Amino acid sequence: MLKMTPPHNTEGERWRERGRESKCVSVSAHDSKTKTKKNKTKQKKNKKEVWMLADITHFVYFLHFQTKPKTQKPCMMRLSQCVNQPKNWMLFVCALAVVTSCLKSTAAYNINDKDADHTTKALEYVEAGDNEAAMRSFYAAVRFDPSYTTYGNIGVALMRKGDLDRSRRALLKALAYKPDFETTLDNIRELYSLQKQPFDRAQVLAEAEKLQSNLLPQPDKHTSSSTSGTDNGNKKQQQKAQKTSSINVAIDKALSTISPCDVYKLAEVSSPQRVQLNAPLANASTQNIQSVLKVSYSDFMDFVKGDFQKKYWEKTPVRIQTEGSLLALASLKDVLDSNPLHYLSSGTERHIRNVKFIKKTFEPAKKFGEQGAKELAQALQDGWTLQLYNVQKWLPNVAALSLELSQATNLPVNVNLYITPSNTPISLIPHSDFQCSLMIQLTGQKRWKLWMKAEVSLPVRSRHIRGRDEGDELTLTELGPPDYDVILYPGDVLYVPRGCIHATSTPPGTGPPSMHLTVGIEAMWDQGLSSTWESLLGAGELYRHSFIQEGYFQALRQLTDTDSTFRQTPPRPARRPGSVGPKFKEAMRSKLHQIVDQIIDGTDTLSLIQKAKKVTMEPYLNNLKTYCNASQEKTLPHTNVATHEATVSSWFSAFMARSTSSSSNSGSTDDQDGFEGVDSVGEGGIGHEPLPGSEPLEVKATDEYLMHDEF
Repeated sequence: MLKMTPPHNTEGERWRERGRESKCVSVSAHDSKTKTKKNKTKQKKNKKEVWMLADITHFVYFLHFQTKPKTQKPCMMRLSQCVNQPKNWMLFVCALAVVTSCLKSTAAYNINDKDADHTTKALEYVEAGDNEAAMRSFYAAVRFDPSYTTYGNIGVALMRKGDLDRSRRALLKALAYKPDFETTLDNIRELYSLQKQPFDRAQVLAEAEKLQSNLLPQPDKHTSSSTSGTDNGNKKQQQKAQKTSSINVAIDKALSTISPCDVYKLAEVSSPQRVQLNAPLANASTQNIQSVLKVSYSDFMDFVKGDFQKKYWEKTPVRIQTEGSLLALASLKDVLDSNPLHYLSSGTERHIRNVKFIKKTFEPAKKFGEQGAKELAQALQDGWTLQLYNVQKWLPNVAALSLELSQATNLPVNVNLYITPSNTPISLIPHSDFQCSLMIQLTGQKRWKLWMKAEVSLPVRSRHIRGRDEGDELTLTELGPPDYDVILYPGDVLYVPRGCIHATSTPPGTGPPSMHLTVGIEAMWDQGLSSTWESLLGAGELYRHSFIQEGYFQALRQLTDTDSTFRQTPPRPARRPGSVGPKFKEAMRSKLHQIVDQIIDGTDTLSLIQKAKKVTMEPYLNNLKTYCNASQEKTLPHTNVATHEATVSSWFSAFMARSTSSSSNSGSTDDQDGFEGVDSVGEGGIGHEPLPGSEPLEVKATDEYLMHDEF
């Protein structure tokens, strides 16, 4: 049975104690039969007042904690009868003041408030069934008050969530703070049973003891609440303790692991300002993108494993022309006319075969339930782009490609699929993404405009991402002419580095829609080990790891034991105020270099990083293997592009005619067929208006495609 530790001396405990004392007083007064009649009458009056105090106490507890106390329910009728007596008005006014302060404290709860009682709030969320909110509050409690209580509670919460590795680390830290706490030992015993491992009490205590040297001191709450009558010495000690406590909290925040559900929220709190783009250069012009011809599937994979990673990875876009070697990855028929897709709306569980309807922005149409051929055809006819997440889970060829790419890059690969009708001037407005992507064009055509901005390239923080959120739209004035402007045809692959701003559109015409795969290679993976240097070295805002910090402390302890110079007094840091002496600089540089060498050569830091990488990647690769068809060939069949396009065009025309025949004569609009319009659409169901604040590009009338050019 998992046990959570309640906070000590909380407001709730004080109210419960007062309620019990009041009830005890009333019961003892009621049972007193040895008094005189006069005393009995006096006791009866006191009993009413005491019961009123108990009722007010429990009523305040009920309002503050939104739960009924175990000892007694508030009796409002008896409370109102007592208040009618004038002598009790003062007591009632005092109670109202307490109620008001309790309500204010409840309404003012802030997860980033270091003085808030995060543990109590988290336990309330647990009782209410809001596990995500409880996790956020538990993490806040650990950040602001590292102790055996807070680490023990987050360990239990992680265990209930199924994250057993993090749970074990948290519980060991809790045990390091208080080795003799049996509740923590019981929870660790339960964890070992879930992991099907034998529980060795001595071994667990030994592991916890190793962590004790790295623990942060618990903030001294009594120091900050000292009385005003302390002498100057106590005041200095109090100020020193508060300063040390704030530093410890900051260090603990830097070393703590952030929950994936808090990634974007914490990033926005700490850095709400988006990175601003520099003004485009006056002589900026569009370049010709470099193209590489790789006809066969094996040639394509060899290129991705070799020259691509050396020359282009996280550096510059490149177009790879594979002709027909990748067209068999997915077919339009398998997506639109097989089993229904499930609309992915907020608050619903993500189905494997999911779909969303988007137009220009990432704000989806408000739809629910299954979307069959008729609904999908109607959405395309109305100008919506179909967005399908993680198609590698149900398209075996895509799963095989993802598996091979993931093994080649040692990074997870997730694939989304987009279907956009032709004659869409703005498929998606300019925006950037966290992941590097290979855009594989399967049917139709799609135009890509790319802007390489150094300020937001290779993003590691949410403020580096531009153009995705409402109010953060990018205009042509900010962007200037694109660095690259390329049209993809069936069989083409475009590499878009992470952070590269891109916008898409489809040419006018009556041909088949554009269908492409966005093969995202995730350097910043929120479900495993993020692979950027920033997070690896411990300074990541979104995902951070503590391997280097733990290795630093381990190396410093080793050098302190083996090298006596680390036990010496360092040279004077400054000869005069405001300056640093050169000897101190060189000595500090030398010591830090020694520590770095010791981390790499004398500790197990690097092996732990590799082990963590392997532990997080193995389950992902095993899942990908289950999505692959065991009987499928390793290489895809080569398809003639012209024949492929003719077949797709013929099938799509018949599909649209069959699926929309019943609804085309009804004159339905977006609002009539269940859409609550995200964007206003022009005639024909496709919007042609430019973005607010942007100007259309100057185009030549001879270029039919560019006549519709907005992005």
